[in-house]
Amino acid sequence: MKVSAVVPVYNSVNTLERAINSLLLQPEINEIFIVDDGSTDGSYELATKLELEYSLVKLLTHTNRQNLGASASRNLGLKYCSNNWIQFLDADDELLLEKISKQLSLLGDNVSLVVSNSIWINNKRTLNVFHSSDLWGDLILARLGNTCSNLWSKKAILNSGGWNESLINTQEYDLMFRISKQNPNIVFDSNFNTIVYEVPNSISRSNHLINIKFENQVKLRKEIFEYLKDSNLLSFKYLLYINGYLGTLRRNYKKKEFNDFNFFYYLIFKVNKSITDRFK
Repeated sequence: MKVSAVVPVYNSVNTLERAINSLLLQPEINEIFIVDDGSTDGSYELATKLELEYSLVKLLTHTNRQNLGASASRNLGLKYCSNNWIQFLDADDELLLEKISKQLSLLGDNVSLVVSNSIWINNKRTLNVFHSSDLWGDLILARLGNTCSNLWSKKAILNSGGWNESLINTQEYDLMFRISKQNPNIVFDSNFNTIVYEVPNSISRSNHLINIKFENQVKLRKEIFEYLKDSNLLSFKYLLYINGYLGTLRRNYKKKEFNDFNFFYYLIFKVNKSITDRFK
């Protein structure tokens, strides 16, 4: 089974080659699409060099080399992929050896997504980020892997409408929610084979965009709540998770005026999390 890779690039000249090299070490990958998103730092020129150097690498750009965002770049790359299984990789990050082979070995009939753990690195620490193999719980709590650690079915993405290009955050969780509604046959990989290098937020920190990011996260949890309720899947645990997540958002974004959650459930969630964390 072969896999296609899509790498959106925006001003990542210092890390792009590392990302591409990590893809070239995966023998199952037989095509790599670098999608330059209007870079101005030399990333486009480096991508051109890599295309000439490696037969697997193809460079794509938006019309007039516009900057349209990572979701638009992933959708563009997806159009050219000849395989059903897709590895999305941000130009800052990298895969470890056998990442793809280990995930392909887990596939069964009609699987829509492979969810995996990841290693997050920033200037201060290294953190292992893991899932709990609970589809709806992980989706609510933003623990259902990430864009780069997961392996995606092209069929499932297209059937769910593709990446939402209007969102400035929550893109991967919005897509995974839509995929899960269409086909919840998702498998979980317990390995840590993706390294995510955490960089300062590239999205403007203006109050306007911070408000939009907050609203997007709230909106997604409310949509998950309504879906679980309508599908008779809304357990007490998921009620705790949703209200706990919304209460945590309120605190993290300093939105004292936001009260659209159940404070009692939020307190139970916090107490339970504190006890669980203590005994990990």
